[in-house]
Amino acid sequence: MQFFTAKNIVYSLFFASILIVLLLIAIFYQNSLSEKNIVSGRNNITSELPLNINSFKPSNSSSDNVLAEETITKINHSSSNSIDTSRDGNFNMLFTGDNMLGRSIAERIENGEDPYMGVKEFLQSYNLVYANFETSMGEKNEGKAQTGKAYTFKTPLKTMEILKNANISILGLANNHIRDYGSDVLSKMLDRFESNGFTYFGAGKNTEDAFKVKYLEYEGTKLAFLGINGIEGVYNDAKASTPGGSYFDDTRIKALLKEAKLSADVVIVVPHFGTERSKTSNNFQKKYAHMFVDNGADIVIGMHAHVIQDTEKYKGKYIYYSLGNYVFEEGPITNTGLNIGITIKDKKISEIKEYEIKIKNSFPDTTTFKKIIQM
Repeated sequence: MQFFTAKNIVYSLFFASILIVLLLIAIFYQNSLSEKNIVSGRNNITSELPLNINSFKPSNSSSDNVLAEETITKINHSSSNSIDTSRDGNFNMLFTGDNMLGRSIAERIENGEDPYMGVKEFLQSYNLVYANFETSMGEKNEGKAQTGKAYTFKTPLKTMEILKNANISILGLANNHIRDYGSDVLSKMLDRFESNGFTYFGAGKNTEDAFKVKYLEYEGTKLAFLGINGIEGVYNDAKASTPGGSYFDDTRIKALLKEAKLSADVVIVVPHFGTERSKTSNNFQKKYAHMFVDNGADIVIGMHAHVIQDTEKYKGKYIYYSLGNYVFEEGPITNTGLNIGITIKDKKISEIKEYEIKIKNSFPDTTTFKKIIQM
C-alpha cells in the first residue's frame, strides 16, 4: 500500500491541526484554572491571618510553652475591631495596672491632656481593656477628702470620655482609693459609670452589692470578674448600708468563686494586695492567690504594689502578683509596669501575652512585648 499519497498527506495534516488546536485549548484552560486557584488560595490565607498587633518570629519555646522575649518597636493594627473581625467567638482582653488619675494628673486632665495618648493605638487594638481605677471621681465641689488618709485622689468627670477614647471599658474598683472623697461621691461615681456604659466590679452601694461577681458575655463566652481589696479597709470597706469596696472574707470569697465557676466559662480574680514597692509577693498574697485557684479562678491578676512582682504557675493557672503602674506619678522604681493580654478561644484562655510598660512624665509611653505563653 502507498501511504504517502497526496490525499493521505492532506488528511494527516488536517487531523494534526485539529489535535494541535485541542491541545492549545487544554493548556490555556489548565493555566486559567491554576491562576484562579492561586488567587482563591491567597484570598483564603488573607481571611485566616489574625489581624493582631503582635506578629513576631518566636524564639525557641521552653517546656512550659513560654516563648522568649522580643521587643516591639512599633505597634501596628488597623482598628479597634481589628482582632475580632470574623465574629467566631475568639477575642482578646488586655489588663493594665494601677491607674492613678488624681493629684497632678487630674490637673493635667482638666487642662486637656490625655494620659493614654502615647498608648492609645495599642489599647484600641484589643477587644476589651481593663484598668484598675485607683481614684475617686467627681465634680470639684463634690465630697471632701477623708481625714487620716495619707493620700487622697479625685479625678474630673471628663476622665470618662478619656477612658472611652482609649477603649477602656472594664474598671476594677476593689482598691484603697475609691472612697477617698466619701460615700456620696463613690455612689455618684458608680451611677455615672453605669449610665456611661462601663463595666465595673469590686465596689457597690452596700456590702452585698460590692461582693457581687460581675458577669460579662462577649462573643458567646461568659466572663466572671471578682475584685477584692485588702488595703486600708477602714477607709474603703462597704457596709450594710454604706457604699464601698469588697474585702478579704474567706467564706464570701469561696462561695462567690463556686458560683462563678458554675455560671461562667472564664473566672478572673483581681485582688488588691501586697506590700508597696516590694518586688516579691508575700505569704498573704500567696495564700489567697492559691485559694482563688483552688476554688475556680482561671487567672489571678494582682494590683497595688506599684512595682512588677513575681509570677507563679499554680495547678496550671497563672498568678500575676502585681502588674505595677500604668498611669502614675512615677519615681525611680515605679516607672515600669506590666500589661497582660489574654486570648479567649473555645471559651477558655488559650494564650497569655506579656508587655513591659515604661512610664514617662506620669503617662504610659513605651510598650515592649516580652513573651507569649501557650496554654
